[in-house]
Amino acid sequence: MLRTSHLAILMILTLAGAMGATGTACGDDDGGVGTVEVEVWGEEFIEDGIPAAELEDGWAITYDAFVVTLGAITAAGENFAPAQSFDLTQPGPLAVASGPASAGPIGPVGYSLALADNSTANVNVDTTLFGTMVSEGWSVYVKGSATKDGSTVTFAWGFDVAVDYVDCHATDDVSDGDTGTVQLTIHGDHLLYESLVDHDAGLRFGAIANADANGDGDGEVTPAELAAFSGVDFQAMDNYNVPAGSGIDNLWDYLSAQIATLGHIDGEGHCDF
Repeated sequence: MLRTSHLAILMILTLAGAMGATGTACGDDDGGVGTVEVEVWGEEFIEDGIPAAELEDGWAITYDAFVVTLGAITAAGENFAPAQSFDLTQPGPLAVASGPASAGPIGPVGYSLALADNSTANVNVDTTLFGTMVSEGWSVYVKGSATKDGSTVTFAWGFDVAVDYVDCHATDDVSDGDTGTVQLTIHGDHLLYESLVDHDAGLRFGAIANADANGDGDGEVTPAELAAFSGVDFQAMDNYNVPAGSGIDNLWDYLSAQIATLGHIDGEGHCDF
């Protein structure tokens, strides 16, 4: 698998520092104590696929695997460090962690997409794939296919990009003796954004498919083929909004940078990173 230097990517993402280890809740003398439950969900676009109508160029996307590794989490003032890998193509939401917390707002929430290692627990990922996640140090792995006009292109990409999300705007509260829930929502469509800076960007797959056509044309688009789609050819794609000075000049680094846009909170809630 192709390794990518992410120094240029990190220059534009300005990722926050890693968060703390698991903590123990302390009761609030005035507000009482409840429970906070953390879950993760990839929503319908990861579980069921992205219809062609959602893409600017008419491709339809199906994910066979969409694995994320979650590291440190902060919610309701408490710290959790589950270090777990989840395949979000399986029906969710999926339970991540729970514990006592002082009554009050769950937010702000922070969480991370972490590089899988030997301390990571496997929740529901294929055993062989999980072993590869750990040995390669991937935070995210996606496998699937794209179809248009009777043509099919497959892909299988592992990303070694760590992201810390901070100041996520959670909507629920913890009440005395009751349970509040926070959902770490992963948006699988954002990987196909046509811009790094526009949160309302359209989705495209055509350039990715062309990377295979310009490579060996075997119907599988690889990281090497994406990295080779670079220089003048990449810069000529004026629909791909890449900030000046980012150092990103190929499709593989572009997709790697988009990993940071996957994480949200409680559906459409936003996080800083």
